[in-house]
Amino acid sequence: MSGFDLLNAKCLISGTSSGIGKFLIQKLPHAESFDRSAPISKYKKNTYDLIIHCAYDAGSLRGHKNIYEQTKSNINLVEELCDINTKVFIFFSSIDVYPKEASGNLLDFELGSGELLNRHAFFKIVGESIVVSKVKNHIILRPSLMIGKNARVSTLVNIVKGNKGPFTLTKNSRFNVITHDQVLFCIQAALKVNKKGIVNLCSGLEFSLEDVANYVNNKNITWGKYKYITPKIENSNAIQFYGADDIKMSELISTIKDW
Repeated sequence: MSGFDLLNAKCLISGTSSGIGKFLIQKLPHAESFDRSAPISKYKKNTYDLIIHCAYDAGSLRGHKNIYEQTKSNINLVEELCDINTKVFIFFSSIDVYPKEASGNLLDFELGSGELLNRHAFFKIVGESIVVSKVKNHIILRPSLMIGKNARVSTLVNIVKGNKGPFTLTKNSRFNVITHDQVLFCIQAALKVNKKGIVNLCSGLEFSLEDVANYVNNKNITWGKYKYITPKIENSNAIQFYGADDIKMSELISTIKDW
C-alpha cells in the first residue's frame, strides 16, 4: 500500500454532516458519504480503498434508557462499518482515552486504566477495540481538539468570537489544538508510508483558554469549574513527525475570526 493516493482513492466516510467528516468529504473528490438510513447491503456489495469513520453519537441525555440507546448506536455503527470490504480502515478516536494527567509514552497503556473515563472517551475505547479486533489494516487516530469551520462550536471559538459564557470550563483549562487541514495532511502522510496502528494526532500548539481570552481582549468572562487538560504524550506531535510546520496561536485566532 506504499504510495497510497488519498485524493484518488475510493473512500467511504461516516459523519459527514459536520466536523472533520464534513471537511474530508469536501476535500476528497472520490469520497462517498455513509448514509445510516440506507440498508447496509448497499455498501457491502462494494470494495473501498478506505473507510474513514468520523461519526459519533454524542447524545448526552441522562438515564439508563438513553445510555443504552447511545451505546447501541455507537457500537452497532462501528461493527457495521467494519463488515464492509475495504483495504484500510481509519477510526477517529480521541486523545482523551489517556488518563487526564498522563505523560510520557503511553501507546501501550492499559485501556480504561486510571481515573474514570468520560462517556465520550469510553465509547472511543470500545470503538477502537472493535476495529482492532475485526479489521487487519487499520489506523486509530487519537486527535486532540480538532478545529475547523465545520466543527461544533467549542469554548475556544466562542471566546474568540467575543462570547462571555457562562462556560463549563475553567480559565486555566489547557488544550492542544490541531486544525482540520493539519488532520488531512497527517492522514495523507500516514497512508503514504503504510502506517498501521495508533497515531496520536496532536500538534505543537497548546494554550489555556485564559491565554486566548487575553489575546483577543475578551474580558469579564463567566468561567466554569471543570478544568480540562490535554494529556501530554511523547512523540504526539504528528505535524512535526510528518514534516510540516506548526501554526501559531495568532494565526489560528485570525482564521477563526474569518469564519
